[in-house]
Amino acid sequence: MRKFLLRTFFALTVVPFYVLALNYIFEEPTITWLYYSHVAVYFGFAVLLILAIWGIYKLKTWRISLLVVLAMVILLDVGLLIRGVNPYMIKFRKDYSADYGVINTPNMRTYVSYSNRNSGDLLEAYNLDPLSLPDIDFPLETHEFNYEIDSNGFRNESADEKKDILFIGDSLTIASSMEGEKGWPGVAGNLLNINGYNLGINQIGPANYLKILRHFSGDSKKAVIAFFEGNDFDKLYYEVGMNSDRTNLWYWINYIIEERRAGEIVATPAVSDFSVPIFRVGESEFPMIFYEHYVNNLQRSEEVIKGLDSYEEFKDVVVKMGAECRDNEMECVFLYIPTKLRVYIPYIKNQLNLSEMYKNLQKPITVYQDSVFYYKDVQEKIVKDLIEEYAPNMRYLSSTEALKDHAKNGELVYYPYDTHLNELGNRVLGELVAEFFSQ
Repeated sequence: MRKFLLRTFFALTVVPFYVLALNYIFEEPTITWLYYSHVAVYFGFAVLLILAIWGIYKLKTWRISLLVVLAMVILLDVGLLIRGVNPYMIKFRKDYSADYGVINTPNMRTYVSYSNRNSGDLLEAYNLDPLSLPDIDFPLETHEFNYEIDSNGFRNESADEKKDILFIGDSLTIASSMEGEKGWPGVAGNLLNINGYNLGINQIGPANYLKILRHFSGDSKKAVIAFFEGNDFDKLYYEVGMNSDRTNLWYWINYIIEERRAGEIVATPAVSDFSVPIFRVGESEFPMIFYEHYVNNLQRSEEVIKGLDSYEEFKDVVVKMGAECRDNEMECVFLYIPTKLRVYIPYIKNQLNLSEMYKNLQKPITVYQDSVFYYKDVQEKIVKDLIEEYAPNMRYLSSTEALKDHAKNGELVYYPYDTHLNELGNRVLGELVAEFFSQ
């Protein structure tokens, strides 16, 4: 009985390993030879899985079973290498650079079709069907374009192009939902009549911004580092785990641990009792969805924020950014981008009173009231103070008021079902940056 239990335990460790490989490593490519290479790896894994489990129960020695499992590890590594050379992925992938951490898959080419009516990261996060949302008409915005990543792993036509100005940031900088020239880095570069180099990467934060700045600081005398209010502070908690070689098997063990930790920080609530806030200004009325995590962040006091581990880490990053810009005689701008909720809070139509609001914190936060968010402007003030005190050579630029001005006029500057800026919002940021440099 004891041997049977031990063997069962061993078998149960092999099966999740196989599932891990299918779910986290591979995606179906769009070109034939890579597709069949993936099929071969899948098939090989299945055969080895059967042999491993059969060997655990039928063979007198475990040595053969252990060799089979070792073969699975080797095959997994082969699959990782195959994935690494695939430039045509259906979904966006990330890879790793020893110089500056997480990057997009170099030389990736794909086609993107995006509509603000049925697309958005918040629809995915809350598993919502667009047809189930309020039947409120709002201006349709669609984008269909070829999405290209250069050999450095960034969204530019070529890694060799002239870099008059560096644009460093996360998904709000890469602007993957629209054509490159419509993202705010493209708008700013065109208005300034210079060649900007987009160094945006989805889901990275200040620690990676510093890595990228250090690597490319010798290529340009101007840089814009874009800080997103929603999660850039919190990314410092788990960014170290992101900066690992993703073709290394041990990365994926760390990945699961870090993703779980990140999930505890950015928790997605259940969809039950989900209602969609309505934004209203004059005759304009739009549905809005917000991340619960971003909502909670706007309720953090100065004491709470300064008590976070990430506060000291961010302060250290700011000091090093300032030193990098100073030592390389760069003109650096620190651009602050607010969350959608902070811009639209005053115009949410269905609001709760204070007691109802706090009661609603125990479930998805779907109704909001401006007066509840006493601390909504605190984080930006803290970031601004840190820049001015520890990196005085960097110029601070806030986009909050510029975006709020358009919200007051009943205009959408963010996608209703997405956390990101839409085409107008990107144009506002691009014009703001261009005007700032022109002065």
